Amino acid sequence: MKKILITGCNGFLGKHLSRFFAAQGNAVYGIDVAGSFDPQLAGFVAGPITPAALQELGEPFDCICHLAGPGTINAADQNAAAVSRCVSDNMRIILESTRNFPETQLLFPSSAAVYGDQAISPIPEEAPFAPLSAYGSNKATDEKLCEEYHRKYKSRIAIIRFFSIYGPGLRKQLLWDFSRRLADSIQAGKDSVPCFGTGDETRDYIFIDDVVKVFAMLCDRNIDWLVVNAGTGTSHSVRQVLAALVAAYQVKIKLDFDGVIRQGNPMHLIADVKKLQSIGFAPSVSFDEGIARYARWAAEELLI
Repeated sequence: MKKILITGCNGFLGKHLSRFFAAQGNAVYGIDVAGSFDPQLAGFVAGPITPAALQELGEPFDCICHLAGPGTINAADQNAAAVSRCVSDNMRIILESTRNFPETQLLFPSSAAVYGDQAISPIPEEAPFAPLSAYGSNKATDEKLCEEYHRKYKSRIAIIRFFSIYGPGLRKQLLWDFSRRLADSIQAGKDSVPCFGTGDETRDYIFIDDVVKVFAMLCDRNIDWLVVNAGTGTSHSVRQVLAALVAAYQVKIKLDFDGVIRQGNPMHLIADVKKLQSIGFAPSVSFDEGIARYARWAAEELLI
């Protein structure tokens, strides 16, 4: 049994991780500024990340999954300077815990947003940082802090650069936003649904079950320092993704893209996953299955 702390435990990823680790017999503790105590947790602090909160939960921990922070580009862009300070402050508090308790393993979910637009695709971990958004810049800053603590204090850290995470329960980003517009278009009797961008943007989609699988695999490893992409290595255009979702909803409607390329939204983000494969990971949920499972959930939520 491990003692595991999950910051941002009431978010989409946090809930999935909490349930998984608790079901495996681990003692799971959580911190979140939103939501309430989940009975599956061994302990919970409602509020910000502070040294006092970590002490209240009984640090040290065997593993910390530091998920707290803005979950989207738009959220990070709102009052960007204040959000950036908060993100860095939270990371420093978590890193100080790893400094004080060197046996603690930190798992930090970074993002493909640190890469921005790259000339090479799929994108390897060695690609330089070139974020196009405050969200990507915050992730890059946190990665640099992690590297600093590892170099100075030998903190044990795995940085996981996730690409496009999706799955039932995710009420934000492309699939959810499109599904809401689709429901509105159907209700209004329209023959098309408005879509943002060109439709030619490509992404690498990884299903939530496989995201949890990555965390579980790395939590069980004796990691000193690791930076790894997490995706499937498979490219899907936004047009393909939305067409597959429409088919899964079993409706007939046209996709009406506005053709506007939005700032902070790279054209292509596909993961080079050779490193992840080399440590034993293979996705268990195919894209078609993942879209079907998402559509079944969203159809009930939105009455499609």
